[in-house]
Amino acid sequence: MLKEKLASFPDAVWVQIHYDQMQVLTRDHQIVAEQNCPLAFIERGSFVRNYHVAEQFFNQLIQQIHFKWYEFGQPVIFIQLKERLSEEVSALELQAIQEMALSVNAHFVFVYDKHGIALEAETIKNDESPLLKWFFCGLIFLILLIIFK
Repeated sequence: MLKEKLASFPDAVWVQIHYDQMQVLTRDHQIVAEQNCPLAFIERGSFVRNYHVAEQFFNQLIQQIHFKWYEFGQPVIFIQLKERLSEEVSALELQAIQEMALSVNAHFVFVYDKHGIALEAETIKNDESPLLKWFFCGLIFLILLIIFK
């Protein structure tokens, strides 16, 4: 759970992502930094579709924090999706959220749903169709066959 992990990493950054807002909080729920976004991140796949916008606003949010680790080290970042349940996040979207945090030089990134339950790639059902994968493999094979003929 999120509270136990936060207790084990006292210097970690706790980010809550609401409907169209990102916030950094202290352990006693005080808002340290806040960033409003022009897009909402409530729909499934919204972090994938709007990755560059999310990354830009996440970077601006982290720049508002004036901690020592930001200049000298790599922080541990906890991201809590306050409007989402674990079944509303795809594996690809989880990867996009983690990459967004890694882009600001994070050492570790942990992602949690609105109830504080950890989201892990192994536990999230991959919603890509196997038929679609075979279609693209066949298409690539066909293109290679045409090129090297």
